[in-house]
Amino acid sequence: PVDIVRPGYPPDGLKNEISGDVLLSVLVLKDGRVGEVGVEAGIPEYPSFADSSVAAVSQWTFKPAKRNGAEVETTIRIPIRFALDDKKSPR
Repeated sequence: PVDIVRPGYPPDGLKNEISGDVLLSVLVLKDGRVGEVGVEAGIPEYPSFADSSVAAVSQWTFKPAKRNGAEVETTIRIPIRFALDDKKSPR
């Protein structure tokens, strides 16, 4: 990614001391902007983790993928880890 917005730690996750991972499927458009974002895996009891991840990644920009010298759309998978040990700073 060229520009990254970090997801905020969901308040309900902090309150209940929940850590976990979210896996996103992200369509990167020809110009590097994010198109569709889907949640492949998350924390079912706490959908706020997926919501926070999608909201942040939707603002990212990427260096466009190329095939035969031409910019193309591509789909990538992005794991987001929420860990209380990271002091509320998911990566």
